[in-house]
Amino acid sequence: MMCRFLHSPCGHVVPLPCNSSNKELKQNVETTPITTQKTTQKTTQKTTQKILQLLTQNPAFSRRNITETLGDVSENGIKYHWSD
Repeated sequence: MMCRFLHSPCGHVVPLPCNSSNKELKQNVETTPITTQKTTQKTTQKTTQKILQLLTQNPAFSRRNITETLGDVSENGIKYHWSD
């Protein structure tokens, strides 16, 4: 029995079993250059927002401080976001 549907960014509708987990849901999404680009853009925007929020609250924070606080971005990742 199908009870959930996933609507992918490329317009596909994927039926999912009622007991499907989020991991299974992610595996059912077709990866395309468009979905990859959209995901990258969203992730980049969210990371940039997190960095700006930290710097607003702590203007003296270094790349290392931000890396340690966020935990999921390297110092080179912080450098990338600063250079944009």
